[in-house]
Amino acid sequence: MYVAFAFIIMHSSKVLGNKKTFLFITIAALFSLTAEILGVKYGWIFGNYYYTGTGLLFNLVPLLLPLSWAVIVYISYTITNLFLYGFGGEKPRYNHNLLFLVGFLVLLSAIDGLIAVNLDMIMDPVAVSPLIQQWVWIDGGPYFGIPISNFIGWFAVTFFITLLFRLYESFTFKKESSTPNLNLYAYAPALYFLYFLQQSAHAITLNYIGYVLIAATCMIPFIILPILLYVVMKRMNSG
Repeated sequence: MYVAFAFIIMHSSKVLGNKKTFLFITIAALFSLTAEILGVKYGWIFGNYYYTGTGLLFNLVPLLLPLSWAVIVYISYTITNLFLYGFGGEKPRYNHNLLFLVGFLVLLSAIDGLIAVNLDMIMDPVAVSPLIQQWVWIDGGPYFGIPISNFIGWFAVTFFITLLFRLYESFTFKKESSTPNLNLYAYAPALYFLYFLQQSAHAITLNYIGYVLIAATCMIPFIILPILLYVVMKRMNSG
């Protein structure tokens, strides 16, 4: 997680600039921390659960949890942008029709949320397995003991973080003077793939092969398609 967080700081500083990087990390960290605290304390957003272990922030959530959220949300945001550029689009800006702008922002943020949820389809079952048990679901649920509200919460938190940031971007948009550096954007699905490998290795070690099959179904399309679009765009630009 430390390596991933350091990577997204460097990556974002190249893609977004230092000011927007600081803003993105701040929004993601504060929003996710608030959501997790409300979740643990009151059972809101995700469902009723609590974290195990020591060194919990406010005696509720792990200290580094907001950084983990920032990494996952940033990866999701960047993969969606690679989709956008791959289809020949550009980030929405305020001088668009207002209805179009809002609809476009909602669509992009919804894709962000879906990408994050698909990662959690394997990450959460692994984390709550008996041999790891990083947190515990009090009431259980239908998905390997996890409530559906957890995934709704993951989608909502990611959606609102990126919606808020994308809204800010639309007001501060500067048209790119040249084609975006797709080489930088291609790192996002690669990092997403590394998350898939890491979580799959944990699942195989725990003898939960079904988790890997679910993760492959959910995550691989968001790895292959962006890379395919990247290759196509690279060929078009070189031509």
